[in-house]
Amino acid sequence: MCALQTDAGGRVPANIEAEKSVLSMILQDPPILSQIVEQVKPDDLYAPANRIILQAIMNLSDKSEHIDRVSVQEEILRMGELKTIGGASYLYEIEGFEATSAGLEYYLRSIRGKALIRKMVSTAETIVSEGLSDTREANHFLEWAEGEVFKVSQVQLKTSYLSLKDILRQLITEVEARQRKDSEAPVVASGFRDLDEKLGGFHNTDLIILAARPGMGKTALALNLGLNAARESSKHVVIFSLEMSSAQLATRLISTLSAEMAPDGRGLSGRKVMEGDLTKAQMDLLGKVVHALYSMPIVVDDTPALSIIDLRARARRLAAEGRCDMIIVDYLQLMRGSGNTAPGSREQEVAEISRSLKALAKELDVPIMALSQLNRMLESRADKRPQLADLRESGSIEQDADVILFIFRDEVYNKDKSERPGIADIIIGKHRHGGTGDTHLRFDARHVRFQTLAKVDEEYF
Repeated sequence: MCALQTDAGGRVPANIEAEKSVLSMILQDPPILSQIVEQVKPDDLYAPANRIILQAIMNLSDKSEHIDRVSVQEEILRMGELKTIGGASYLYEIEGFEATSAGLEYYLRSIRGKALIRKMVSTAETIVSEGLSDTREANHFLEWAEGEVFKVSQVQLKTSYLSLKDILRQLITEVEARQRKDSEAPVVASGFRDLDEKLGGFHNTDLIILAARPGMGKTALALNLGLNAARESSKHVVIFSLEMSSAQLATRLISTLSAEMAPDGRGLSGRKVMEGDLTKAQMDLLGKVVHALYSMPIVVDDTPALSIIDLRARARRLAAEGRCDMIIVDYLQLMRGSGNTAPGSREQEVAEISRSLKALAKELDVPIMALSQLNRMLESRADKRPQLADLRESGSIEQDADVILFIFRDEVYNKDKSERPGIADIIIGKHRHGGTGDTHLRFDARHVRFQTLAKVDEEYF
């Protein structure tokens, strides 16, 4: 790592006076240490002598020993660092340093802030050094560099523990937000009554796998969920579409929303929109739908064969801009890994992608929904309803996922003989937060959308 650079005046971002003030307060009033240790660590102090003194104080505290100037001096001597701090005279200086407890919060805030700036400067210098060494491929370097910067920008200076009272207060706040359908609630509602009752919405940090055989409506359901999140909860939804173009996705969204906005319930089919075969009334409806979609916070990236490295970098960038509350990936098997897995091992590559998506969900504190194909072996069974074992290259996917949803439509296999035409089973195959089971939606093939069942539909069940 490069040596930390100074500013134009030869100074490093630091507040030595604040550091001395905090150390002086501890020596004069040792119980105050409990307010300090959760906010400031020895590495947050810039002056080497101050870092050593705070570390010595924390050592004594860990051993439940008395803290004063004499005991701290003895501990520093035991550490072999007394000469480094300038001898006993520096401890006398610290003990006599004028500081008032009223200024404690200011001192701690200043120390943390300066430490953060130094960390950012140091990170930038490391990036420069790594770049000049020319040992990484460009895309790997950019992703790594963005990750390093993101780590610094996301530093959370909070206590490592919470009392039960604090935990319960936070929980009740979240429950109340969900009752109000508040956009700040820590879940993303699916917009489908029965599914939300089963799952409680999609939770931040969750990896949700939505899997089905081709033609079941994976993309349609994912778009419905994204549209509901953007429209009903004001969530910023990011869609990485590796299969369909952005224009095709936009057409799907137009068709879905037009069915809801059309007075007679007959919206615009995707084919008619693409071909431009529209009447004046339909053009008027198209204008209204497009105007409604303009206001929805949805971002689409249709880069084909996107790598997990590029996806992470783009998601972090959008998160830093406050434009990422939910991520949808369509679909997982079309993604590329980082290139670090064994050549030809697709299962290892998919496992790496799955693990990376789960880690990204935790890092960004958002739910990530990844669409997935199912194995063809399912087609050879008499019972075509999907199971966890049907997940393609499934090992890590099943392990990493918090929620696994399957789509099954009987009419796909029994076109003219199905007893439940237009009905889709949404099978909850895994649910880390609760139980599994089935929910049911109506599938509107004309507008390629899913709907909550009407009462008449529920008579099927």
